[in-house]
Amino acid sequence: LWKPSDSFSLKLGAMYQVRNLDGSYNVDATTGSVNKQTDQIGVGLSRAENQIYSAVVKADLGGIDLTSVSAFSRSKNYDFVDFTAVVWTEFLFPPLYPPATEFGTVLRQGYRISKFSQELRFAGGVGENIDWVAGGFYTHESAKYSIHANATNPDTGAYYGTPIIWDDAMKFDEWAVFANTTLRLSEQFDVQF
Repeated sequence: LWKPSDSFSLKLGAMYQVRNLDGSYNVDATTGSVNKQTDQIGVGLSRAENQIYSAVVKADLGGIDLTSVSAFSRSKNYDFVDFTAVVWTEFLFPPLYPPATEFGTVLRQGYRISKFSQELRFAGGVGENIDWVAGGFYTHESAKYSIHANATNPDTGAYYGTPIIWDDAMKFDEWAVFANTTLRLSEQFDVQF
């Protein structure tokens, strides 16, 4: 918190976090599971990176209080997951990768999300019985998501190819304005509109 005067303050916040999983060391292609769901070679790897930054400004503008809240966040993540039990492992992979006879599916899923938001709020009063608040809010968010289904040999981890790739993205913006007035008629009764 930085407060150079009684009428102004600035508060900054930040968080940065990374999580790495180095994968599973288990490999067992002979478990006998009906779904052939095992720890395929190459699964269990995972990484998540999260960042959040914020700034809150408060200022007394001479009878009107200004509050500004700004924030930015970014999250990136990927995981490698054993998806051998899905239908494409048995029906799609064999005709695409002959002469291979054993198949596993190592699915890589990842996403990246960024978000910025800003709120600007003004507050004041008229006399001792009326308080008001007015302001606006804006946010912008973008996201990217990907799924890659890798055909692999469950015994050796050999990579045959990536026949299924799905990449998607979206962006959106939101805006809002708001206002509120409180009329205090007594200590026990007030009206908001």
